[in-house]
Amino acid sequence: SLTSRQFVYYLLGGLKKEIEDKAYGGAQPNISPKLIETLQIGLPPLPEQQRIVAKLDDLFGHLEQVKNRLELIPGLLKNFRQAILTQAVTGKLTEEWREGKELGEWKGKRIDEVAILVSGFDFKSKDFTSNGIQLIRMGNLYNNKLSLDRNPVFLPNSIDPKLKEKYLVNKGDILLSLTGTKYKRDYGFAIEINKDEELLLNQRILGLTPNINSKFLLYLLRGNDFRDAFFEFETGGVNQGNVGVRNVASIIQQIPPKEEQTEIVSSVEGLFSKADAIEAKYNTLKAQIDNLPQAILAKAFKGELVAQLPTDGNAKDLLEEIQKMKAELAPKKKKMKKQIKLAKG
Repeated sequence: SLTSRQFVYYLLGGLKKEIEDKAYGGAQPNISPKLIETLQIGLPPLPEQQRIVAKLDDLFGHLEQVKNRLELIPGLLKNFRQAILTQAVTGKLTEEWREGKELGEWKGKRIDEVAILVSGFDFKSKDFTSNGIQLIRMGNLYNNKLSLDRNPVFLPNSIDPKLKEKYLVNKGDILLSLTGTKYKRDYGFAIEINKDEELLLNQRILGLTPNINSKFLLYLLRGNDFRDAFFEFETGGVNQGNVGVRNVASIIQQIPPKEEQTEIVSSVEGLFSKADAIEAKYNTLKAQIDNLPQAILAKAFKGELVAQLPTDGNAKDLLEEIQKMKAELAPKKKKMKKQIKLAKG
């Protein structure tokens, strides 16, 4: 045989873009066999093909290892952020900071004691317009992010002033989604309104105007302790799950003194910024990795294969950064002079 089958396989991969450029058709592009037959390729001797294949096998094997490491990072970052929230709202994050300070104790308070609660209104779809005041709906709150560009709907600026006054959200308000898929915990998401913009509150979304540190309340609502209590109230049919406003209002959480709320928020933001920096590196590296196969194949068929991948070691470095941060977050194994007494009331 004058050609290696594996060489041809790699060669077609390297010609992917050139083949796609010759495709025709709209929604479903087609490739003509005759067009492929006209492609001009350089075919090295069989021994050289075998050397190229061996080199590509080695590089792509190494690339797969890098990808496997990289795939661990999003999950590790998610767990790390949740661990930060858990330690923040249970007082573990500020144990050492409390030492020697004259502070009050943490107190158990109902959610309706730490915020004014407003349930969204059932605005009618017949009143929706293409512009005006945007209505925040369930689809705009997902995974603790506010996505206003996700199927936006609006109400006219001439809306009843009383409705506008009651259901207009303000900067610093926190929104909590109350409906989702039963048993999947795909709701109960909390976001903070962080900009001045006229937005109205739709049904099945709860608005909270905090009378404590708004960031601390946001972290509290995102913590596992609150979410576990939240979903204990879940009702609904086979698919749809719901939690009522009165149920949310009745949930008791431990609230620290004002000064400690401020310190907790500062500590959480500092740790989150480190996680965000790692996530940014991850996204950059992932984009590089996604583009590497074509770059490698292009070099292979130009006789310019590199000795190693340009991303070699980067994924490992990111994993080591996360492990270091987790170690720093872990509670220190020493007897504390002063411990937080968490009220159970």
